[in-house]
Amino acid sequence: MVTTSPMDRSTLASAAARMWRPAAVVVAVVAFLPAGASAAPAPLFTLRDPQIAESSGIVASATRDDVFFTHNDSGDTARFFAVDRYGCTSGVFTSPGVTATDWEDIARGPGNSLWIGDIGDNNAVRNEIVVHRFDEPAVGALTDGSGCPPAIEQMVAPASYRLRFEDGAHDAETLLVDPSTAQVFVITKSFTAGALYAAPNPVNAGDVNVLRKVADVATPAFATGGDISANGQEVAVRNYSGIDIRTIPNGNLAAAFAPGAPVQRLDAPDSGKQGEGLGFTRTGRNLLTSSEGVSAPIYLIPRPDGGATTPPADTTVPRVRALTLSRRTFRAASRGPSTSAKKKPIGTKVTFSLSEASLVKFTVDRQTKGRKVGRRCKARTKANRKKRACTRWTKVKGSFTVPGKMGSNSSRFRGRIGSRKLKPGRYRLNSQATDKSGNKSALQSKSFKIVK
Repeated sequence: MVTTSPMDRSTLASAAARMWRPAAVVVAVVAFLPAGASAAPAPLFTLRDPQIAESSGIVASATRDDVFFTHNDSGDTARFFAVDRYGCTSGVFTSPGVTATDWEDIARGPGNSLWIGDIGDNNAVRNEIVVHRFDEPAVGALTDGSGCPPAIEQMVAPASYRLRFEDGAHDAETLLVDPSTAQVFVITKSFTAGALYAAPNPVNAGDVNVLRKVADVATPAFATGGDISANGQEVAVRNYSGIDIRTIPNGNLAAAFAPGAPVQRLDAPDSGKQGEGLGFTRTGRNLLTSSEGVSAPIYLIPRPDGGATTPPADTTVPRVRALTLSRRTFRAASRGPSTSAKKKPIGTKVTFSLSEASLVKFTVDRQTKGRKVGRRCKARTKANRKKRACTRWTKVKGSFTVPGKMGSNSSRFRGRIGSRKLKPGRYRLNSQATDKSGNKSALQSKSFKIVK
């Protein structure tokens, strides 16, 4: 027996109701399901935007039950789409300057992140593949199913990571991202048996990341898509005809593919339609599939066991990288504008990179001289003035906070904390990022000097 959650029961009921709307395109009737009823896979909606002609991956929004993200296969520009539960496009997200060689799959990661894999390589000739990480974007107004207004186009910038297989080029269409650690995995596509490759964690945006084989994937052969459940306890991988669901023991994805590991096999509801997309619903209870072609159906597959229920807590710590100051010696700003061109410039530009969207808190410490007494550096006194000199850092009262997006950020620091102007001397600027779940980064610091 298949038990559906309240959200998925209402979703299926909505699909049934749309059957009686002339403008809505639904290919099968799905009856209303009372609590405890069972259901077979059924079309949730059809993609009504002709721009989505080859849906190669699908993922549920991390924040809403009624929004899904998809993208086209090779041949399109670097863009992806948000689609509502009536199949209308509610957002088109483009990345100018990004090359889309063969976008094959989309995955959800921690911190409401979306990962798109430019990993396709039919002829196995690419020296490198690329994975792009986006913050999940806000979408436009959703529809009531009676019509699809034009979707708003937005530009979004990803963090991009170059990868290469340790043993040469492979074709691949399955991207997996651990929902807690953000580790990236790729399953190769083969008529015989594919393999699971793991990227370093964290991936490095400044270098090529080597994908190392961690497991053979005997089934399904010719893998075309997959996903990890929101709680990190299950992995689902599909091909054109079937879907394999495996349990991930103790967070070890490679162990899920070990010989003899249990496998739950389902028929793909879009068999014969070149189905490639596969994703868990937001809660992880059920599955979604997508296939290529204009007006392709998105299927909802209720799970026989009810699936997972609770997304895991986000424990991934944000990272502040490449903290730099455009100048390390400058004057602090007065309340009025500067009138002297001969003096040192005022303030500095602070640049930094974030691994995910976060609030970055900046504090300042002032350097003073002290005397070393035992293991401690104490202020100079008559009693210790003959001791060895040492450097002390004293926290300056106050702070300022800058909202940062994933990737490169910048802010102006004018040598003031709140309403107070820093006095001439040596200082250090400290930064610490806090993400939406309250995870805090390690402290990063840069020294600077305030002059008259």
